[in-house]
Amino acid sequence: MVDVCVLVSPGLVVVLVGVSVLIVMGVGVIKNVGEPLLSQSKGVSGDGRANAGVTMNSSAPMQNRLINVRMDVPLREATCIFYTRSVNLGINMSFQGVFSCNPTLEIPRKGRYGKILGRMINVKNPGFPAPPNLITSLRAGFDAIANHVVVILLPLTLDLFIWLGPHIQIKTVILDVLAYLTASPAWEATQNTTGLEDNLVILQDFAARVNLVASLRSFPVGVSSLMAVRLPIDIPGGQPFFWDITNPWAILLIGLTLFILGLGAGSLYFSLVSQAALSSGVHWQQALIDWPRFMLNVLSLTLALLIILLIMSIPSGCVFSLLSLGGLSLGQVGILLYLGVVLWLAFPLIFTPHGIFANHLNVVVAARKSIRVTRMTLPTTSLLFLVILVLNEGMNILWRIPAEDSWIMLIGIAGHAFITTALLAATFVYYRDADRWVQEMLAKFSGSVTQNRPSV
Repeated sequence: MVDVCVLVSPGLVVVLVGVSVLIVMGVGVIKNVGEPLLSQSKGVSGDGRANAGVTMNSSAPMQNRLINVRMDVPLREATCIFYTRSVNLGINMSFQGVFSCNPTLEIPRKGRYGKILGRMINVKNPGFPAPPNLITSLRAGFDAIANHVVVILLPLTLDLFIWLGPHIQIKTVILDVLAYLTASPAWEATQNTTGLEDNLVILQDFAARVNLVASLRSFPVGVSSLMAVRLPIDIPGGQPFFWDITNPWAILLIGLTLFILGLGAGSLYFSLVSQAALSSGVHWQQALIDWPRFMLNVLSLTLALLIILLIMSIPSGCVFSLLSLGGLSLGQVGILLYLGVVLWLAFPLIFTPHGIFANHLNVVVAARKSIRVTRMTLPTTSLLFLVILVLNEGMNILWRIPAEDSWIMLIGIAGHAFITTALLAATFVYYRDADRWVQEMLAKFSGSVTQNRPSV
């Protein structure tokens, strides 16, 4: 807060203005000012304008009355000091503010001649807490998993099962759909000969690699997996057992069952990682006790997200149909736009699983807290997940170097399991710190508003 006393040349009256600076939540006070400006009272109220002089109407004395001052005084020079920084206001100085008045400042009466005086009263630093730190969260996440490396057993087991276990394929169904599409005149009209052949080769390779066992890598909660993305078809020493399913209902039933099992395994995985990151150790017994409640919340969250996605897909499908009439390129642009909108809407909910596992909240409360934390820490949160994406994808390039039929792939599987689990633990540490910071900031602002609210 800065209090400025101005004594001007003969013929002018004495002007006194208290300026309240919002960022320091200061209060100005006026006392014992001469009759030409204000009455000598502890609390005054007035509204005036000064050019060559000031006229203000004083009211009866009352503590903590609001003063609204609009002043424009021509001065030769004025210097205001704020936290040891001098600011020259120039020839003309204008103040406008609303402040509370308490009798702490004594202005001595002087003659009609004088100089400009500046005075500052130090205001105590409100002491806002430090925001969550990205580097600290990443370091804490890696340290937690390094101290409890047993947590990576779940992603290791899943990757080994997808790689070396039986492969449930739907190759025949996909190839039949491709044959139907390529036989239609519309397909040939939108593709040239070279593009048609290239797309067919890519789609046929994809049909050979699709493995329903990869459905165990569920979303939004699931066990991290390298093989669920790579979809290998070769193993060391030969080929795995292939089971090609042609019944659509059997495909749907098996895929849904594996997805739900993946949610269950993911719930246990998230619970163990949360314990490793936020508590003193990993407690398997406690994780198994909490597993049914976590699983129920995860199923509710997944079902809610699927319903929202289906509702959004209805108008989007109509848009895609119109764009596809202009060719495959426009259809791809429409898909990219759709994915961008979905990401923009879903990002505030990204900490919902963390609220479920770290704070034992239900889905609704966890979603509301996730939106609040993400909104108040959006720059840092966005940077955190951008760094996680870059690190994960960059390391995946290294993990995919070994061939599918080489045992060296085990190194890639182990490295991927450790890195992804450590990054997940870092998000739990960040969520804890961000949630604590948001609560402290809201408490600070609430206390500040209550303390600085004037009493009438």
